[in-house]
Amino acid sequence: MTFENILKSYKPTWEGERVKDISQRTTYLKVLVWPNVIIYPIILVLSGYIIVQSYLTGNLSEWNSASLIILFSCVFQINLPRMTFDLLIAQKMKSLKESNELKKEIEDTEFENFISGLTNKELFKKHMIPALLLILVAIAAIYTEFTESFIIWEYMRIPAAAVLLYFTIQFLITFKKLRNKLNNLR
Repeated sequence: MTFENILKSYKPTWEGERVKDISQRTTYLKVLVWPNVIIYPIILVLSGYIIVQSYLTGNLSEWNSASLIILFSCVFQINLPRMTFDLLIAQKMKSLKESNELKKEIEDTEFENFISGLTNKELFKKHMIPALLLILVAIAAIYTEFTESFIIWEYMRIPAAAVLLYFTIQFLITFKKLRNKLNNLR
């Protein structure tokens, strides 16, 4: 299988407008990813602060008013990793295209399996319980945002903290692995 076929097999959550030219695709993804890379840590730290503060003070009013911030954190957990992985792969394809190695055959099945493991279906299978918990937290946050009081939301602090921490760590680990594997291609 060629580098091009392996790298094109990655199907991100955020498809956006599929640009055929790899240079345009890379530019398009940079425009999407960089604002998110700046905003996401701020929202994540704010979410963590609200969760910890509501536990330390026992004041649920901060937690009850934080549903929108927690919802944004959940949305970023879904979109940012896929867009970032897509950007790394597009940048590698661009550099391989410039060096005329994109059509080169590769026998590395470990790399091929790693890239195919980044598809939405495989990631959901691998992280099914945390993904379902993330969906539950997001639904509870949406419901809390539209209602005055939602008694279950009071008990969502631990699941929200656990899910946000879990997916942030998984993103960082996968990002490092993907970057190392792409850098080792040649």
